[in-house]
Amino acid sequence: MSRKIFFLVGEDEYHSERTLPPFAEQVAGELGCEAVLSVGVEADPLDLTGLDDADLLVICVRFREPTPEQLHTLHDWFASGRPAVGLRTTSHAFSNASGWCPDYFGGHYMSHAPNQAGQLAVVDPAAAAHPIVRDLPRVTEMGYGGTYNAVPLNDTATPLMFGKTGELPAEPVAWVNRYTPGSRVFFTSLGSAEHFEVPAFTQLLRNGIAWCLGEGGDDGGEQPVESAMPPPPRRPPHSATVLFTGAPLTGWRHWDPGAQPPGMRLDRRAESTAGGQKFSAGRWPAAGNVLTAAPGYGDIYSEARFGAHRLHLDFQLPEQPDWVPAKLAGTGGAFIAGRYEIEIRGAAPESPEHRCGALNGFKAPDVDVAVQPGVWQELEVEYTPQGEGGQISVWLNGTRIHHNVEVSEPTVRGFTELPAEWQGRGPLRLQADAAPVRYANIWVSE
Repeated sequence: MSRKIFFLVGEDEYHSERTLPPFAEQVAGELGCEAVLSVGVEADPLDLTGLDDADLLVICVRFREPTPEQLHTLHDWFASGRPAVGLRTTSHAFSNASGWCPDYFGGHYMSHAPNQAGQLAVVDPAAAAHPIVRDLPRVTEMGYGGTYNAVPLNDTATPLMFGKTGELPAEPVAWVNRYTPGSRVFFTSLGSAEHFEVPAFTQLLRNGIAWCLGEGGDDGGEQPVESAMPPPPRRPPHSATVLFTGAPLTGWRHWDPGAQPPGMRLDRRAESTAGGQKFSAGRWPAAGNVLTAAPGYGDIYSEARFGAHRLHLDFQLPEQPDWVPAKLAGTGGAFIAGRYEIEIRGAAPESPEHRCGALNGFKAPDVDVAVQPGVWQELEVEYTPQGEGGQISVWLNGTRIHHNVEVSEPTVRGFTELPAEWQGRGPLRLQADAAPVRYANIWVSE
């Protein structure tokens, strides 16, 4: 008796009612399965007839309104550890259960980048051996359909691919989630009609379906441990506020686009902050005297806040494969006062105002003194608040690259407003973009 794949299809934005049925029949035939289709539009009642005896659920819906009984049926599916695949708008599948997707698929929806700008999708080097992505092109121009803001991923989720639209921060665009131990759940925020014309996407989706049905290995095996140069030994000034000089990580808070203070405008029709895990403490791993960014799991910011101050930190860009494009190579950032990002990144992008040391999207460094990945670099910043903004001077590796630059508006994803109780004193925020940038020797002198 052949296995059954239940395809629940119904969204009007990206034409899944047109693209998914023929794909379903093709992939089911290739895998020796039977495709059971439930196809509708957003205004139609949900129909789960045939799900009970299926072996896999594939879902691509948007703003549907399941009954309480149908929500219970879906909950039972996941709670029993049965496999599922979710596509794009499933992150905001149900208008009457906005937190449903992060609970089960392990990622969020907050808003999305402009669809016309498209996105570049890149296999995460840390996951390159996973069965879902190991035979894919490492880098693919996906075309129409901007990145979805999927952060924060749950603790049970593992990113496989990151996407980037323009110079907006990278987002996880494909991941697996162990909703229950041993379960196989795959999600991709890709899935526009144009993506179905890209062979790398249809192969990704086919691989995800096959993996959820039990084909391929479990997780691709252990990744090699990268040897890393230890950070330089430094001693903070006696009067400095020490933010990090060694594990454990204390005094830091978690931040993501759905958290406060705001750093972007959420799509209130569909944002999924009602569901998923709730985080307060910073989620980045700290080992010895090194703190490592965790792409896909949110930024961190210091509980300590500062007015006029001088920041010191050391950072090390990871050594990544040559195929990682400049847009995603070694990307991270340090937000001064939580608002003004100093770019931390590897390969120089096309626009100088986005290279290492730049005030992100606002001003290029006066001189390029960044060094290669694997080498520790020293960053120092002086910030003086002035009215609604301030002045910033920056030194990279001992060379001044910005001098008394006046800033008024926050850079991209900088805090757009600060809580009144902060009284004009802002935190240091470190960004988890697309790379596991390492940090050490972090302190502030006022």
